Amino acid sequence: MLSVATLSRSLLLQLSGQITSLEVRLTRLKDSYKNATPLFLVLLECLRQTVASSHHAYPLLDALDECPARIRRKGVLSVINTIRI
Repeated sequence: MLSVATLSRSLLLQLSGQITSLEVRLTRLKDSYKNATPLFLVLLECLRQTVASSHHAYPLLDALDECPARIRRKGVLSVINTIRI
């Protein structure tokens, strides 16, 4: 089931293949949380900063129409709205 946290992690992973400096940022983020998962808002801020600092970012979202709940769709659209420039 798609959650906004899962979406954020997925987009960060996609972008790490396009933006070389992101790998370093993600490694630092991972190290700072040791064995825990970063909070959603931390992931979202990292995603927003990454998109804002890159000249070209092309994340792909598929199956948005398959999100099971209307609230989840609103959450996904909220993430997209937050990171767009």
